[in-house]
Amino acid sequence: MVAGLLVAGLLGPVSGAVATAGPRAQTATLVVPASDFFPTSDDWSYRSVGYLMGSGYGSYAAPVDFPMAEVKIKKITLYAFDMDPFDICLSLYRSAPASMAPVFAGMVCTSGTSTTNPQVLPTTDLDPRSVNAAFHGSYLLVNFSGGTGDYTLKFYGAKVTYTYEP
Repeated sequence: MVAGLLVAGLLGPVSGAVATAGPRAQTATLVVPASDFFPTSDDWSYRSVGYLMGSGYGSYAAPVDFPMAEVKIKKITLYAFDMDPFDICLSLYRSAPASMAPVFAGMVCTSGTSTTNPQVLPTTDLDPRSVNAAFHGSYLLVNFSGGTGDYTLKFYGAKVTYTYEP
């Protein structure tokens, strides 16, 4: 009898019921390098070594093209160098062409000066998180709030972490 219980315990229920699992959300990331960002203001500087340098005020934007039609954004991460009293901010927007207005979803900024290069600054404080390509898209906006020059502010890129249903 003990052997029978042991076999039944290893094999699971014998009643013939089959357990099925629903689709599980998969997590993926999308890296958006500095070279994908284009200037949206007239005060900007780009260095060909793969980063954007703030030598004053400036802003850059980049579309975020997900490989799936529907995703839920979990986190954005800013990769930057800030050895300046001014800041670099990365914002996520959801575009909605039908309503002609972008929707702010969240932002992360450098703060103060740091010798860490690059600084890796994530945020999960995002709302709305859902993107459905049938209705809207997403884009990132980088703003330099100043800069004293001499390579004291650098933007290397961003990473977007998201989930999707397979």
